[in-house]
Amino acid sequence: MKKFSVLVGVFAVLVVLGSMAGTPIRARALVAQANAPSTPQATAQTFTGTIAKSGDTFTLNDSASKTTYTLDDTQRASQFVGKSVKVTGTLDSQTKMIHVQSIQAG
Repeated sequence: MKKFSVLVGVFAVLVVLGSMAGTPIRARALVAQANAPSTPQATAQTFTGTIAKSGDTFTLNDSASKTTYTLDDTQRASQFVGKSVKVTGTLDSQTKMIHVQSIQAG
C-alpha cells in the first residue's frame, strides 16, 4: 500500500510538471499577440501649417484646426522653422506625432 501511495504521488507531480511545460511557450505567444498591431498600417496624409521649434522638438502648428503635431524628423523640419509647409506622413493619433515622409514649402 505504501508503494502505491508513493507511485500516486510521483504520478501527480509528473502530471503537474507536464502541464506546466508548455506554459512559457503559451505566455510568449500571448505576449506576441498582444504586441502585434491590431490595425493595418496607417496611410499617409498631408498636413499644412507652420513649423516651430521648442528645445529639441519640432512641431507643426495647424492654425485652421488649432492642432499642434510633433514631427519625428528633426533634420527635415529644421530647414523649415517659421515657414508654412505641407507635411506628408502618417499620424500616430494617440501621441499626435507625424512620422514624416516629406516636407515641402507651402
